[in-house]
Amino acid sequence: PNLAIGNIFGSIMFNLLIIAIADFAHGPGPLFREVTTGQILTAILGIFLCAIAALSMLIKSSLLFAGVGIDSLTLIILYFLGIVVIFKYSKKTKPHDVLGTPKENYSAYSLPLTNIKFLIAAIIIIFTAMKLVQVANSLADLTGWGTTFMGTI
Repeated sequence: PNLAIGNIFGSIMFNLLIIAIADFAHGPGPLFREVTTGQILTAILGIFLCAIAALSMLIKSSLLFAGVGIDSLTLIILYFLGIVVIFKYSKKTKPHDVLGTPKENYSAYSLPLTNIKFLIAAIIIIFTAMKLVQVANSLADLTGWGTTFMGTI
């Protein structure tokens, strides 16, 4: 569990670093000045879920429902409620307000073929991630750095 938790929160930290680095490539003016309301809603949901997860780890509640921690169920429920809110918001706004205006015509692409390519890529990522966990566990044992740290980097 330490490696998994470290991976998850380390990934969040790294993704935020990517946004900060992207600001340098963005050009003049702050990158955050150009975000849409939909992106702000997504960020708020992410922060909210991270805060609940961090508090859950701090409190270490032993409350269970159907054999699962109540905090995990809370995260799942709030995630899907948040997705519904973001989806409903995106339906109310114009598509270009949420996604931007498409610059290309994608009619030449086949949706079934694209779905197959996506599925293949997802399978590769899943198997690679499983192997990465094994390697990270081995490195944590060999170096003595601990699984939480290995997951974070």
